[in-house]
Amino acid sequence: MHHSTSARRLLPTLFSSQIAHADTSDKAPFAEDPNAEQRPYLGCSLRSMLDKAGMMVLLVNTESPAWHAGLKVGDIIIEIDGVKINNIKDYYVAMASNKKQTRIFKVIRSGDERAYEVNFSNK
Repeated sequence: MHHSTSARRLLPTLFSSQIAHADTSDKAPFAEDPNAEQRPYLGCSLRSMLDKAGMMVLLVNTESPAWHAGLKVGDIIIEIDGVKINNIKDYYVAMASNKKQTRIFKVIRSGDERAYEVNFSNK
């Protein structure tokens, strides 16, 4: 199979621009948290919802604050202590700016809105 030289040069440029955009976009599925040390440990993996507001729970670590609160895989976090969570940046800001040990997470589970009290002293 023969590839032109220009195509070989163009592909890395296309991929690197998509990766750079993904790291800075409000709707980036996964993004680096610049304030990771300043926010409490929730103990789950999250992903932005690309087609609607919220953060989907992908994994819950056993014995983590999320696990103790009752969060489950598939839950969609839509609010933390009254702050709407539209994307990953909203989540990072809500988690870093609030210093309370206990916070109320509103989630959508199986179409129903539910509230869970998450205690961050359970590390």
